Amino acid sequence: MSEVIADMERCSKTEAEAQESLGRILEHRRKAVQIEMADVVGEFAETIKRKVAELDALLALGTSVGDSYHRGRHLKTPEIFTACPLLKNYLRPMRAAMQRSGLAK
Repeated sequence: MSEVIADMERCSKTEAEAQESLGRILEHRRKAVQIEMADVVGEFAETIKRKVAELDALLALGTSVGDSYHRGRHLKTPEIFTACPLLKNYLRPMRAAMQRSGLAK
């Protein structure tokens, strides 16, 4: 009978150790997931900041071009690209399509 009680006590200790170990593993994994989520959120925030900066630059250029037209001075395409280099990606394909369709020279 004492052997059965001793076995039960050992099993009880083993179960408690297993639960404690599982608790540590789960806590470690939870912290790792939190760190991963923070990294993803940080990358997302940086992407948003870059896109907002690009939009601000486009808005500033649009305002500059609008002001130039209002004053009677028309910016040529190279000047626009100098003013805002990221517009190359937006305006060149559009201009090429307009030239092909005959809307622009």
